[in-house]
Amino acid sequence: MMPDFVSNFVEYLASLDPAVFLVGLLVIMILETSLLVGLVVPGDVAVLIAAATLGWEYGLLIATIGFVGTLIGQSGGYLIGRLIGGRIKQSWIGRKMGRRRWAVAEQVATGDGARAMITTRFVAVVHSMVPVVAGTLGMSYLRFLRLATVGAALWAVVWTCFGLFIGGAGRAIGHEWGTLVFGALGVLVSGFVLWRSIAKRRAEHARNQESDQEAS
Repeated sequence: MMPDFVSNFVEYLASLDPAVFLVGLLVIMILETSLLVGLVVPGDVAVLIAAATLGWEYGLLIATIGFVGTLIGQSGGYLIGRLIGGRIKQSWIGRKMGRRRWAVAEQVATGDGARAMITTRFVAVVHSMVPVVAGTLGMSYLRFLRLATVGAALWAVVWTCFGLFIGGAGRAIGHEWGTLVFGALGVLVSGFVLWRSIAKRRAEHARNQESDQEAS
């Protein structure tokens, strides 16, 4: 049996006016894709819960909000990078992010690695840093927006569909709290898969660098 606070939380979400729910989701999405806010409120969880709670009737609207909110937030991060990107990296917050994450973000935002921005939206923390780094390094906004648009669309559709499936599964077994249980499991599994993918990519990059150094 699930704790009362979980059941109460699910009931509270279900009792909200859909308009209030969707406006709140838009605000969360804009903030989540700005620098560091995603550490506190993961956007994927917000979209997943919204889709699981509101259901198929609002699926298209939720995906649209996820897409638009992501682009607005990432554009804001890009602007921050253009204005004060260098100072952010040297600040206390920038140091807390760690050199490795900054290095990964810089690799994504430069050269052929810029195409990785399409999939970086799925990577926790780093996805909120890449727009800032892109702005700091002077990437063309049109190029940034083109890549970010594809990534945002893919991300919004995937997580909305995942949330709709989870919500349907939870209601099918007769437990409203199932939406959150399956959601938490889904986030953990997705996070593990992404972590393994990133770790593999970093290892390959490190090996390539070592090979280049030995060759020179």
